Amino acid sequence: MSRDPDLLRRPRGADATSSFGPADCVTRPHAPGEAHDGRAIYVSDESALVHFRQFIVRELGWLAACALACWAPTPWIAFPAAAVLVLWLPGRMVVRLVGQGGRGVGTAWSALGASIVLTPLALNWVWSVSNDRWIVFTTVVLIDVGLVLLAARVHPPPSSAGPSGSRAQRAALLGIIVWTAACVLGAYWVPRASDRAATPAAHDYVKHHAVMLSLERHPLPLHNVFYAAEADTPYYYYVNYYLLPGALRALSGNRVSIAFAFGLTSAVVAAVVIALVYALALTCTGRASAALWAAACVSIVGGWDLFPVLLRLLGGHSLVVTLDAWCPVPWRVHNLLTQFIWCPQHVSAVLALLLAVRWLHAAPRAWWWVLAAPLLAAAILGTSVYLAMTVFVAGAVYVWVMLWEQRWASEQLRRSLLCVGLMVVLGAMLMAFPAWQYAEMARRYPGGLTWRWERFPLAFLGRLVPPGPPANLLDAPWLLLLDFGLPGVCAVLVAGTWWRGLWRQPGTRLLLLCAIVGGPAMFVIRSDVNPIDYGFRVSIMPTMIVAALCVAAVAGTTHLRRGVFRVRGSLLVAGCLAGLPVGGYEAPASALRSLLERSPIAGDAGALNFLRTQTPLTAVVQGDPGEARLGLVQLADRAVGVLDPSNPHVVVFRPLDVARMERAFVEVRAAFAGEASAAAHRHLRAWGVTHVLVGQIERKRYGSPPGFRDAAYFELLYDDGRAEVYRLRETFERAAGTDPVAQPETAGEVP
Repeated sequence: MSRDPDLLRRPRGADATSSFGPADCVTRPHAPGEAHDGRAIYVSDESALVHFRQFIVRELGWLAACALACWAPTPWIAFPAAAVLVLWLPGRMVVRLVGQGGRGVGTAWSALGASIVLTPLALNWVWSVSNDRWIVFTTVVLIDVGLVLLAARVHPPPSSAGPSGSRAQRAALLGIIVWTAACVLGAYWVPRASDRAATPAAHDYVKHHAVMLSLERHPLPLHNVFYAAEADTPYYYYVNYYLLPGALRALSGNRVSIAFAFGLTSAVVAAVVIALVYALALTCTGRASAALWAAACVSIVGGWDLFPVLLRLLGGHSLVVTLDAWCPVPWRVHNLLTQFIWCPQHVSAVLALLLAVRWLHAAPRAWWWVLAAPLLAAAILGTSVYLAMTVFVAGAVYVWVMLWEQRWASEQLRRSLLCVGLMVVLGAMLMAFPAWQYAEMARRYPGGLTWRWERFPLAFLGRLVPPGPPANLLDAPWLLLLDFGLPGVCAVLVAGTWWRGLWRQPGTRLLLLCAIVGGPAMFVIRSDVNPIDYGFRVSIMPTMIVAALCVAAVAGTTHLRRGVFRVRGSLLVAGCLAGLPVGGYEAPASALRSLLERSPIAGDAGALNFLRTQTPLTAVVQGDPGEARLGLVQLADRAVGVLDPSNPHVVVFRPLDVARMERAFVEVRAAFAGEASAAAHRHLRAWGVTHVLVGQIERKRYGSPPGFRDAAYFELLYDDGRAEVYRLRETFERAAGTDPVAQPETAGEVP
């Protein structure tokens, strides 16, 4: 059994105790053919001119072909071409610029990751001006052209040394990635064949669709599609991630559904995270078989939630689809596969962290970190403010440790301080406006971050002290061991040499610090905006990745505690089998249940299709404003007049005047509850409604609302015997001399 502390491989030419880049940010560029540590080699000799021209012709040729294909009349051509321009070309040029454009393990996945992380930073600015297809298209093409011209001056380094795995191992990795990506896509994309009226199984898709619909119809800032009276009030959210599927749809002429574009982007994010964890584990252990275990433990192998679920099943509870639902919400730890489906915007922030880890490992002292670090930080903030808080704290500790290690080298310390100062200034410039947006939105909510906790209902040791962070931390070990499963056990079994090896390497040191900060933060700080605000629970993801690397260490027989080697095989098999229900049951069940289960509103399919295809894009549709109609926005692809202001998904778009929205909710519900036609029309029109849906939900709750049958006020547009669609008439007010907006009893105003 190897205990070599140097098994974690160092990049060539890098000091084992070095930290990331500021110290060497003024180092001259390498000459062609000169030895390097992963940094770019800039071309200046005559022989490179031929390469420069060939590269320009080849890359710009592909770019031009894809740009033209975006305008093809079929999505089968336009959408893949848009994906190349948005998700592939930008990142491919970026990894070449940072000196990783060869054919090493993970290079192609890094290219996808760089596009996902960095492209939205530019799209955010252009979307603030316009969401017009031509403007978005031109911006993306200009970005790609500029990056191609910059990258043409750079020779990529040789392919990375080290094993890449056998053909069978590469096939196994591909199988893990494809299975996970298919589960993520299936959880979001529900085909509309046969006029289906089912909503995607991903429970947070309600607000994802709302953000995407706003991006389709309006420039930034976001508009409210849940409440028409304050639709134009600026709203702010983790918008950067949504700009990727938004750009894919815009470049392809919106010829694919929002659900497909969003689901596909989320699937690609999941695939890249798995691949980069595999590449990181391969670098750390040198064994492809061990790296496969790490890839499996950030995807199909989850925690051991099945055991408490079965105990609850024996106690009379029903079997849940999401296995970690056994735990009360504030303490719930989602496995990474559930995170891929539930919150891909937060996973995108983890992807930015993984890119930083990979680039730090290859080139910890490269000059381009002065620009790369602020860009990656801005990308994390723009996709997950919660994860940004923990990563930024860890980053500050990382920089402090780096400066401490250089305390005796005065010249190197001066350069490091100068470059850190430049990073801070550039980062502040990039992140000041998004930070202001988050602060502006936070002012609309009562409460916020808090240290106060109720008693954990399943507390064991935590009952020895009052409720709060100390009580949570006392129960955290057994809770994390259960929720992490095999990775949690392996994190305990690896020896100290493994942890010291992770600490010595610049990249894994940053990841380790993020795990140290983010893991406990989940049990210490929370958001009390609403009961199911997950807040700092996303900060656990870096800890999960570190734990997965520990599984690779155990599988690779490196750095194990004494006595573990003999039982490691049985431990790996048993731990994997106990965690497989996450990928073998939970994920496919989530993806398939909306296809296999009969929708409770199947009879509304015709009416929903009519609203989606036969009404103006500016139509404002209204059904019952309660929670049962929460999916109306995504099924009709139209804004609604008002939905329940207390719903946690609707709360994401919190208006300035919440009391007014609550009044709208009451009056719209009264219109369905049996008000006279004149009053129903007055209330609905006052809150901006143009069309009314009376379907199965409305009939079940209110019977057959009689107020909509008066043709003087409501025009029947669709009736198939199961659902009806009415349009509010606009001409009777002048004839009757009773404009409802002018009446003093009107509760709202026409927006």
